[in-house]
Amino acid sequence: MSPSTGQSEIAGFSPPVLGIALIGLGHVGALLVLPREPATTTVLALEGVLLLSLLVLSVVRNGVGRELVLLSGAFVLATAGTWVLLISGTSLWWRAIAVVTVLSLVGYGLHRYELVSLGLVEVDDE
Repeated sequence: MSPSTGQSEIAGFSPPVLGIALIGLGHVGALLVLPREPATTTVLALEGVLLLSLLVLSVVRNGVGRELVLLSGAFVLATAGTWVLLISGTSLWWRAIAVVTVLSLVGYGLHRYELVSLGLVEVDDE
């Protein structure tokens, strides 16, 4: 509820969804920049910077809570998937499409979860 108007704010900025987008952008960027079999230290440095930025985004906004757990889980899955795609030897286009597709599905799932938890849609709605 907005204190000035007494109305609920339905639409607005959603940091968990932004976090999923940042994860996707970072990992697609990694696929574009890193060689086929990158050094472990390079990957760890990239993942560390990306994780730190996501943690700061989440903790500054809401502190430690459900949002941080969701972003951390998505981050771990994206990191594992990107690592597998980097060593798989497939073309860059297929790797980038795979990362974007998976993270789009995760982002939609998170969006749907938020709508249900806010009571804006029913679980059975399609």
